[in-house]
Amino acid sequence: MKILTLNLTIATLLLCTSCNNTPKNTTQEISAETAQTTALTETPHEGITFTDTKWTLVRIMDKDVADSNAFISFATDENRVFGNAGCNNFSGTYELRDGNQFSLSPLAATKKMCVDMSIEDQFLTLLGKVDNYTIKGNQLTLQKAKTAPLAVFNAVE
Repeated sequence: MKILTLNLTIATLLLCTSCNNTPKNTTQEISAETAQTTALTETPHEGITFTDTKWTLVRIMDKDVADSNAFISFATDENRVFGNAGCNNFSGTYELRDGNQFSLSPLAATKKMCVDMSIEDQFLTLLGKVDNYTIKGNQLTLQKAKTAPLAVFNAVE
């Protein structure tokens, strides 16, 4: 019970800090690391980027799930990843690499019980596997190596 309470407290703190929109660094200097991250995330498609965009899940393992309420966001602030898997919130960190490659830390998630957890279970499992992404227009695709898309998202305008 103590572990569950600790996990929920940590998850709540992580989610609450993601709500803070106050910039932590207001200097005009851009570090080489920030410039590299920006270069990796920019796309020529209507200004939509991998980071700082809310991505709603529309397909998982080639199944339409547009009504699931699941989403993911990759914040440039401290390389945080957070979202909702359909019922429970999750959070963690990510690291961008060359060639649209990335990795996710193990994710912390709330543990509410919901009527149907099948999409949520698939979503959280595949987030532990994905290692690259593609953006075309307003659509984000997550994959593992060169496999078929594991998850497809639409950008929220």
